[in-house]
Amino acid sequence: MASDSGGGSTGIVYGPRHTTDRATCGGVYDVQLGGSGVTEHDREAARRMLAEFPPEHRDVPENVARFNRQFLVRSVRYALNAGVRQFLELGCGFPRWGNVHEVAQPGQPDARVVYVDYEHAPVQEYRRLLAGNAKTAVVHADLREPEMIFDDSAVRAQLDFSEPVWLGMLCVLSFAQLRDGEDLYDVVGQYTDRLAPGSCFALSLGCGEDLPAEALAPFIALSQVYEQDLGTPFVLRNVSQVERFFDGMTLVTPITYLPDCLPEPGSHVSHADWAKRTMRGAVAIVDN
Repeated sequence: MASDSGGGSTGIVYGPRHTTDRATCGGVYDVQLGGSGVTEHDREAARRMLAEFPPEHRDVPENVARFNRQFLVRSVRYALNAGVRQFLELGCGFPRWGNVHEVAQPGQPDARVVYVDYEHAPVQEYRRLLAGNAKTAVVHADLREPEMIFDDSAVRAQLDFSEPVWLGMLCVLSFAQLRDGEDLYDVVGQYTDRLAPGSCFALSLGCGEDLPAEALAPFIALSQVYEQDLGTPFVLRNVSQVERFFDGMTLVTPITYLPDCLPEPGSHVSHADWAKRTMRGAVAIVDN
């Protein structure tokens, strides 16, 4: 389990980057969503993760990614129904399916969307995809530096933080490493404190306290692959640690398994499913 400080390290360097010599979180996530990643490093890391699971659970990484993406889509729809027309996704990864602008803009052409990622490759892919879409922006920045993002000219041009905003941090905090003495709750609070009343905060995190005993070894091995191949572990927190990120806000649903968060009619995933029990999420509203 992670400490509340996020497990800082003095050797961590912040800021946008262009990684080509190792796998990246966004690249592995892309493979798990059915893409090809960016490099063979991404594909090999994804294969190594699959190999850590017994055959009957070999689909767990892909299902975790799918549940996370589906939750993103549902949370954007919720925000749209609540009247929100501005969207900021931190740690967006690669565009594949269920992208925020694809959910928000068809029914609300006035919706404005900003994507942020600290890796160069997904930023470039989003920029190619969104060329000509004047109501979107893609920013190459590190979410651990909130003021750099708030001060970015593209962010300021698209988003008015005096009006409600959907803020999405989907799984990205499971990989966030901080310098010694820094606090992940403080980093997240620098974003949520800027949100106007009526804003929505969508968060998902690795949370493994309900995993069965036989699942712990594969997930420990998976985290080791992340640390060795990507330079960051996949951190599993507990529910009480997740709850703290929503302090001062009103939860729309309890912090729960992702398939059960804002569920669509007729959807059901067994609680025995390892993938379902790996992550928790919630959507909260910023109060008046």
